[in-house]
Amino acid sequence: MTNSIEIKLGPWDEMADLFSWDASSGIDLRDLIAHGINQTMQRDGLLGSWADVYHDGGDTLSVKISAPFEKVKGYAKIIPAFIAAGRIGFGAYMQHRATILQGKLIFYLPVGMPMLQTKSVQLLHYPPYEARTYSDYLYSPTNRRWESLLGYNDYSSAGVTLLERICDAVPLAGPGSDATVINEVESYFIPYGKAMLAALLDQSGDRTQPVVAYGGPAHAWLKTAFPTQIKQTPTLFSVLELKVGNGKAVTPVLCANHPSEFLFFDEPHYKNGDSFVVGAPAKGRKKIDPKKWAFDIMTQDLIAARWQAQMAENRDADPVKVLKEAKAHWESEPDRVREIVAAQEEEFGFAKESPTMRNPTAGKIVTGDEADREVPLVHAQDDRLATDDAKTVTQPSRKPSLRR
Repeated sequence: MTNSIEIKLGPWDEMADLFSWDASSGIDLRDLIAHGINQTMQRDGLLGSWADVYHDGGDTLSVKISAPFEKVKGYAKIIPAFIAAGRIGFGAYMQHRATILQGKLIFYLPVGMPMLQTKSVQLLHYPPYEARTYSDYLYSPTNRRWESLLGYNDYSSAGVTLLERICDAVPLAGPGSDATVINEVESYFIPYGKAMLAALLDQSGDRTQPVVAYGGPAHAWLKTAFPTQIKQTPTLFSVLELKVGNGKAVTPVLCANHPSEFLFFDEPHYKNGDSFVVGAPAKGRKKIDPKKWAFDIMTQDLIAARWQAQMAENRDADPVKVLKEAKAHWESEPDRVREIVAAQEEEFGFAKESPTMRNPTAGKIVTGDEADREVPLVHAQDDRLATDDAKTVTQPSRKPSLRR
C-alpha cells in the first residue's frame, strides 16, 4: 500500500526565489522543486518514491509525496521548516543584495539531500556554484574525499549518504576560489544558519544527530552563532554539546579540518604559531615537511570521520569518549594511514584545480583557470542590479498558464 502526503509549499513567486529558479532555463519551476525533493527521497533510501509539485488552486504550489514501502509523513514537518528557514535566508539576501552581487553570489538552499533518515549533519561555510549548476549539492571532490574516509572507517557504502546532510552557514553559491564577499555578509545570515540547522536535526528526543563542523570558518561561525554556549572559538577536535533548537535536545558537535584541506598536499606549508599556512614563506615561519603534513592531516581527518560514523550510529554515546577511542585507533595505525595518504594523493591529485572544490579557507585560493569561467546566472530578482561583469542575467520569474 502506497503512503502519500500533500504539503503546501507557498506562492509561485516566493518558491521561484527560494529555489533559485532561472525562468529562461527552459525548466518548469514545478519540475525544479520536484527534482530536489525526489533527490532527497532517493538519498533517504525511499525505494520507488516519487514527488510531484502542482498548483493546488490559485497561486499556491504544493507537493504530493508518495512511497510504496516507507512512511513519508515526517516530511510534513521537515519540508515546511526547511522553507521557513529559507525565507529567513532570502530576507537577508534581499536586504544586502547590492553587496552580494558584487561577489557574483547566488542565493541557493541545500536541496536534494537526506531529510527523513539523516544520521549526521555536515556544517560547512558556503556552496560552490556547481552545486546549483548541476543540481547536485554533493557534486564535489570535497564530498567524495570525505565519503572515502568514512569508508576507511568501515562505514557501509550503502548508507554513507545519510551522513552527508550538508548545512552551509551562508546560503550563497559562489566561486570555490574566493570567500571574501561571503565573509562580508556572513553575519547577516546567522539567523538563517541557526534556523536551517535546527530544521535539519531531529529534536524529538534528548539527543539529535551529531554535527561535524569543517574548517576554520565553520568553527568561527559556531562561536558567533551560539555566543552564550561557546565562550572561546573552537579549534580542531573541540567537542561541543549545543542546544540548537527551542527544545531540550542536545546536539553533539565535533570540529574537524575542512575536507578540501588535504587536497593541497603538494603545496608548501609553513608553521604559523599552532597552525600552518599555505603559500610563500614569511619571516618567522618554518617550512613543514610535506610528507609529515599530509600524514598528520590524514590522521586527523580519519579520526574525525570515525567519530562521525560512530556517533551517527549511536547518538547517545559520550562524544568525548568516542573521540578518544577514534584517536587511539588511528594513532596506532601509522602504516595504514600512509597507505591512505598515497591512495588519496593519487585519486585527488588534480582535485584542487576543480571549480567544484569547496574553499577550505576564509580567503582566496587558486582553483583552475578562473579567468575563462562563465559567470553563473544572476538571481531573477536582481537583474536590475546586475553589474557589468555579469555575462548573463535571468529574466524576472513568470508563471506559465499551464496547470497540472
